Amino acid sequence: SALLDRVTRGEAVVYPTSTQPALGCAPEGGALDRLFELKQRRSDARVSLAVADLDQAEELVHVPEGVTALLASFPAGSLTLVLPAHHTLDVRLGGDSVAVRVVAHPVAHALLSETGPLTATSANISGTPPHADCGDAALW
Repeated sequence: SALLDRVTRGEAVVYPTSTQPALGCAPEGGALDRLFELKQRRSDARVSLAVADLDQAEELVHVPEGVTALLASFPAGSLTLVLPAHHTLDVRLGGDSVAVRVVAHPVAHALLSETGPLTATSANISGTPPHADCGDAALW
């Protein structure tokens, strides 16, 4: 897919979530550099990660016992959990503790199933109102 190609090239993509469009990139140095430049975001700010499921999250973070039950007690895609990283990640992802959300939107789930974890930050320039839909966000 075109989105997968863009992610593979280290570019940011806009994808839907259950709330507002997200701006995502691979959680690695060059892609994060471009994302932060695009958003005009401070380098000491953090971004969370979106994952397709807990198995994908477990590739990066320790998922404690009971998290599945916790997530099941809330509407799908509504919780972001800060979890300990297996290995220290880029400081822009939180370093030793990473904010992770299992997505509920079917398009986001399909994308993340192909790409692996992506950043999940609002699709806007930092400090400006987020875009309400993916069409507007993609034009930005």
